[in-house]
Amino acid sequence: MKLYLTLALLLFTPFVIADENLFYVGTWQSNEKKTLASMNNVEDIPEKTQMLFRSNFFGRLVNVVRVDSFATYIIGEKPEVLTFSPHTIEVLSADTIRITYYDELSTSDETRILKYENNCYSLPVTKWEFREYFCRVE
Repeated sequence: MKLYLTLALLLFTPFVIADENLFYVGTWQSNEKKTLASMNNVEDIPEKTQMLFRSNFFGRLVNVVRVDSFATYIIGEKPEVLTFSPHTIEVLSADTIRITYYDELSTSDETRILKYENNCYSLPVTKWEFREYFCRVE
């Protein structure tokens, strides 16, 4: 009996430990400074659009990512109870994942590639494809 219990613990423990160390799990807040720096490296963004993006547009969105789901809210508008939506994640490399989820606005599945670096991740946004950065807060 001890042998079976020991084997079960040895087989199950790595999965529990692995879940706790997933680099993409956590709470991430949009980083206005990094995002605007990325935007500034892109040409052909109309001045009016740049002004909109520079006026407190970025930096307020928070993503809470779990292994199998995520929730999103705006700073100052966090609900008492977060509503989590399911997603699937495929780890592409030590610093890149592919996340797929159902988007209610477009009523279709969305797939995004997130790249992680220095405790932040980024993904291309807008038709100009500059990167929005989200940095870990938890």
